[in-house]
Amino acid sequence: MVLSEEVYIIKKILLMVLVLALVFIAGCGGECKVDSDCTRKNACFTAKCEAKLCVQTALPDCCGNDIPETNEGGLEGNKCTCPSDWGLCAGPVEGSTLLEIGCNEEKTECASILDPSKQQEKVFSHDLRSTIGTLKVDTRLKLPFNIDKDLVNIRFELPDPKTGFQDITLTKLELFGTNVKKEKVELAEKDLDRVFWTPDTVIEEELIIKPKTKVVDEELSSLKLKISFKYNEERRGALTEKTGSVENLYRTIKFRYVNPDITPVCPESCDDDNPATKDSCSVQTNFFCEHTPIRGRCGNYECESNEDKCTCPQDCGACGGDVGQYMENFCYEEKQCSTQLKPSLSLESVTDFEERNLNKFKLIAKYTYDKPFDLKQSVLNINYELSTIREGVTQPKILTVRLFEGTKLLAEQEVARSFSAVGSNVVVDLPISLQIEDEVSKSVSLKVWYEYTETVGEQSEVKTATYSKSLGSFDFINPDVSEVESAQ
Repeated sequence: MVLSEEVYIIKKILLMVLVLALVFIAGCGGECKVDSDCTRKNACFTAKCEAKLCVQTALPDCCGNDIPETNEGGLEGNKCTCPSDWGLCAGPVEGSTLLEIGCNEEKTECASILDPSKQQEKVFSHDLRSTIGTLKVDTRLKLPFNIDKDLVNIRFELPDPKTGFQDITLTKLELFGTNVKKEKVELAEKDLDRVFWTPDTVIEEELIIKPKTKVVDEELSSLKLKISFKYNEERRGALTEKTGSVENLYRTIKFRYVNPDITPVCPESCDDDNPATKDSCSVQTNFFCEHTPIRGRCGNYECESNEDKCTCPQDCGACGGDVGQYMENFCYEEKQCSTQLKPSLSLESVTDFEERNLNKFKLIAKYTYDKPFDLKQSVLNINYELSTIREGVTQPKILTVRLFEGTKLLAEQEVARSFSAVGSNVVVDLPISLQIEDEVSKSVSLKVWYEYTETVGEQSEVKTATYSKSLGSFDFINPDVSEVESAQ
């Protein structure tokens, strides 16, 4: 029993000696002997064996060294380029359930953003009855709307403008909404000078939303677009400029817009495929594309002194269309917009016969003129034939021919030609000079002065008289280019 206790004591002593030896050995050996015994924390640290201990040293300007620096591996240091050193760029935004803290696409800024996956593109089409006709309005936008980068795209068409209205021009667009406090919120305003030249004209415009209220996230109802316009109304040959407006109410839209803190950036391209505009984007344009018209260029939406309907229909309107009943517009020698007789028509010769009994003698009168009457080339031709003459009457003569509209003199010809004998003729060509714009119908009448010599016994006397004749309605036209010129 004593021996066993001694053995136990000896074993215990030996165990203690072994433990002490191991501790001593460990204390003498340390963590390492050489650098290769140490493992680096990551690529942003060096590991060295110093005094038998592994020492980790952070490398400068390296993302992952646990130090937030302005330079993180060649990139500007922030939460987006190096979250391991700066912390995560994430979290909610106060006052909005749509915005969240996140990084921009360039990973240069951490701020409130709108995730594009939360947006949907919406298209709304409306037909608006207005003074100028039914205006077709197509509106395209994203909802929810990011006021830092999104645009409201609007397309206008006027396929059937009101008769008698000319130069119908859109002059202004205004977009409004109503907030939860029933207050009117002004969203956008843009001045325009865009003309509906033809029923096929399409006008496209972009609106930048910049509400005056500074809110992060807001929903508006009763979204309304006010469209202002002007036009010239033709009445009795005169044009009067008038103005008007029409409102487009987006009844089904809950217009929710957000205002992120993230600094906006310009699109990759601002090219609008129009060589007559200067396309730009910068901080001065609030990072939206701006298309500034270039003076003197066709396509800048202004009809300038060096342009006309033939050289630049984009700005001045197309040269075409009917001008009244008989004429149309066309480009003469591809240089100047002019009027001419419609190719489907021709000047139709109209003849009216009359036997005119002038008491002392009789005439057969043949009146020939064109319908329509081209003031540049047509004439009123009157062919008189002396059919009978009384005994004692000689030297019948046509003195003067005049054409009237009521009491207004339209044309006059001094003839002073006599009939030589029965069956002889006197021919009168009466050109008509009339100041009209394009075409007009007038009721005209003819008044003819004539004379003859009457002999009774040995006394002869020269006598004068007149007769009048209604020729009915003449359709006068005044084309820029006559039928003969356009055929050359």
